Order: sequence, then C-alpha cells, then structure tokens
Amino acid sequence: MKNIKYIILSSVIVLATGLVSCLDSEFDVDESYNRLFSPVSFETTNETSTTVDFTWKNIPAASYYLIELSLTEDFAEVYKTYGENQEITTNAYTATGLTPNTDYWARIKCMSTQGIPESKYSQVITFTTKKLVNVEFSTTVDATWIRLSWIVPEGSVNNVTKIVLKDAAGAIVKSVEDAAELADNTLLFENLTALTTYHWEAYDGATLFDEDDVTTLPDVLPGTDIIEIDNTTTENINTLIAATTQGNILIKIAAGTTLNVVTEDGSDTGFIIPVGKSVTIKGIVTEANRTNLPIIKMKEFNFTQMPSLTLENVHIIGSGTQASYVIKGEADQTQLDKIEIDNCIIENMRGIFSLRSTSPLAPEVTVNNTTIRDLKDYGVFQSEASAGGGYKSIVVTNSTFDGIQYLLRAKNAPTAYNVISFSDCTFNKTVLDGKYLVDLANATQSLTTFEFVNCIFGSAYSGTPKVTKAPTKPTFTNCYKTTDFAPSSMDGVIDYEKSAADLFTDPSSGNFLIKDASFIGKDSAGDPIWRP
Repeated sequence: MKNIKYIILSSVIVLATGLVSCLDSEFDVDESYNRLFSPVSFETTNETSTTVDFTWKNIPAASYYLIELSLTEDFAEVYKTYGENQEITTNAYTATGLTPNTDYWARIKCMSTQGIPESKYSQVITFTTKKLVNVEFSTTVDATWIRLSWIVPEGSVNNVTKIVLKDAAGAIVKSVEDAAELADNTLLFENLTALTTYHWEAYDGATLFDEDDVTTLPDVLPGTDIIEIDNTTTENINTLIAATTQGNILIKIAAGTTLNVVTEDGSDTGFIIPVGKSVTIKGIVTEANRTNLPIIKMKEFNFTQMPSLTLENVHIIGSGTQASYVIKGEADQTQLDKIEIDNCIIENMRGIFSLRSTSPLAPEVTVNNTTIRDLKDYGVFQSEASAGGGYKSIVVTNSTFDGIQYLLRAKNAPTAYNVISFSDCTFNKTVLDGKYLVDLANATQSLTTFEFVNCIFGSAYSGTPKVTKAPTKPTFTNCYKTTDFAPSSMDGVIDYEKSAADLFTDPSSGNFLIKDASFIGKDSAGDPIWRP
C-alpha cells in the first residue's frame, strides 16, 4: 500500500511539471534556441497598385511583428520595413505606399517586449503590385513640344495629382501639381529641343504610378524646303511648290487656316508636285483629337514620281464626289512608295486612293487616328492597273469610316497586295448592297496578313453587303456588327443584337460615341475616340 502511494504521488508530480512547462512556453518559444518561433502561413492577398494585405498564423507569445520588403529575392537590401513602431500586433496587416507594377519579396519575424529573443525570419514570399489601369496616357509630339494626355474611364477616380517632365540627365524641365492645370487631363510642354528624349512621370500623391520616354521630332529633314501657310498668305500654293529646289517639301499650315488649292488662273486642278519630290503637309496643332484642324480644299495630287506623301493634322475637303481624290492614279505615274496619314479628316470625294498607272505602283499605306467620310464609288482604296499594281501594305489603326460605298476593291488581278490590317476602327454606313467590304477581284497571291482587330461594323451603306473576295480569308478578333450590317456570313464577328442607332449616340450626324453601357466591347472595340 505504501508503494502504491509513492507511485501515485510521483505520477502527479510528473504530470504537474509537464503542465507547468506547457503553460510557460505555449509552444511559441523555440526551447533549443530560447527564442520565438517563426510565423508560418505567411501570405498576401488583395494586391492593388499601391497596397497589399499580409496574413499569417498568430504567435501568442509575440508582442509584435516586423515585415520587411526587398526588390530582390536575396534581400541584399531592405527596401521598406513595417512595424518598427510596434504597431503590428495581430496576424494581419495592410502595407501601403508601394509602387505600381513592381515585383516585391517579403518576409516576417516575431518580436518580444518581454526579453525573449526575436524569431528567425519566415519563408520569403513574392508578389507583384498591379499596374494602374484606370488611367491611360498618350503623347502627341512635334519638334519643340510634347502634349501629354490621359483618359480616366467613367466611374474611375482621377489619380493624377502631379506630372513631371525630365531631361535625359534626370533634371526637372517642368513639374505641374496645380489641380486647375491638371483638370483638363492634358498638359502641353513647350520650348523643348528637337530630336531630344524626355521622360515624363505621373504621380498619385507621392506615389509614381506611370512613366515613359518620349522623343521630340527632328526640326526638319536635311534637304527640305519649307513652305509656311496661314490666312495671310497671298501666293498661290502651286507657285510656291514649283519654286522649291530640294528633294523634300514640307508645307506647314497654321491652325485656323483654310487653304484653297487652285492654279494661278483659278482652275480646280489640285496640288501639282514636281518630279521626284516627297511631300509632307502638316497642320500646326497641339492636340491629336481631330478638332480645330486647318482646312485644305482640293481636287487631287498631280504627280508622276512622288516617293512619299505624308498628311498630318489636316482636314481635307474634296471638290465633290464626282471627280475628286487624294491620289488619282494616271497612266504616266511611275513612283509612289509610301503614303502616311495621321490625325486627319478626309471627306467629300469620289475616292481617296485610286491607282491606275500602267506601272505596277505598290505603295505602303499607313492611316492612323483619322476620319474618312462621304465617299462614292471609288471608295477608300482602289487599284485598276492592267499591269497588276496594288498596295504593298495597308495598315489602318484608330480610325473611323462613315458613308463609304467601298472600302477596298481591285478591278484587276493584283499581285502587289501583301498586308491588309484594320485595328481599332469604327465602320458605319459602309459598303453597297451586294458589294464586298474587301474585293481583290481575281487575285491569286495569298496575303501574309489579312485581319480586322477590335473593329465595330455599324450600318451598311445600303442593303446587304458581302464580306470579302480574296484568296486569303480574313481573321476577325474582338469585332462586332450591328443588326443593320448583316452580310450572309461573317465568321468570327460577334453579333450586337441591336442597330447602330442603339449603339452610337447619333450616327446620322457622325457621332459614334458608344452610348450603350451594356455593350461588352465598349472599352475595347472601335475607334478609341468614341469609347466612353
């Protein structure tokens, strides 16, 4: 009996000792090293452009926690530390003041105010802050100025509180923080140096959330004659052109100017370009939004050899839909290598480009940020040379076509077509009943690229148009058509089950601003100038 008492007493003592030991450590102290255990299940959630939420399993013996961030996985340098004021006392924390679209590495450790040594660091985790997507920036550039503009989608917060422009050495050229200056979502930086790279930065408070480099244009290409036109100019434009001696002609037209292109006797002939001259016509405006453009009233460009034609920032009004073109090809034309059109409006013509030369002209054509409207039977792009000419490439972006009977057609069997690409374009009242959107006649040569991307097809010009007649089938990506543009087959195009009048604000007057908030392509399709 005595032995049994001793055994029971010993067991009670051992059990009590174990219980006290457990209460002392609560399994939060690493006894072998006499310090706190490291936090486990360290994770991130809810990453934004400037914040992130951290969570981990709580260590009750910890008085507070330290979270460290680094821009490298090896933590060669600690970028930021949270909790130095002992404010992190629970198992969750929101870190702020981060840079958008940036990779970070994070670790955490337990700290004690009771004399217990700190824990080891947790396992390192990584996360990436989001890019600030609710503000979209764009630049318009000339030789001596840069215009920075930004779009804040409806319902989003305008995060732009400061814009800084720096030179290549990092010195600040201009810093704008005044809310009144930023209210219009556009800034003009003037008196800059031609052909120079600058760097702009956009801030939300103290946080840099977007930046980019932009280079000003050359003041003028070598070997260029400059003709400057405004409303006080009295000389005939063709007389001024004929007097040039260099290989390139730059015609600069001041904002607010209307230029009537006629010969000395007043006949409606259009521009007369000397042999071998490349021509650039540029309106002097500071915004690329197709407004307040200088006006050119003209019939056509007359030439035999013109290596390149560039039209920028001008509103061209043709002399009528019966016999007016930008390029009216003639039999004696032997050179036209490149055509570039940017930030223009072109209207009231029979067609834009009509290649008729017996020589196989094959220009590369790029059109951007342009509205083309009110064209008759020659449409936008046409070729009919018996020699098989055409267009080496046609690349059109961010543009609107309204009231055109044809988009592209070849009356011959062309061999020059290689690339046809339309992206982010709005089409309305386009293509006659029974005619093709793209008609390459009897062409047999396959195209390397034939695509429509992010396009909206509104109403047809009349009746039921057809899609394409070409040896290569086009691809349609994120493209939509209304019920009043209804060819029998348009594979890959998404149906918008309403009319153009339901989708656009006022298509009959040329206002294609998307008004249907339920339209799934409202933020991604059509000419960006019309997106809400």
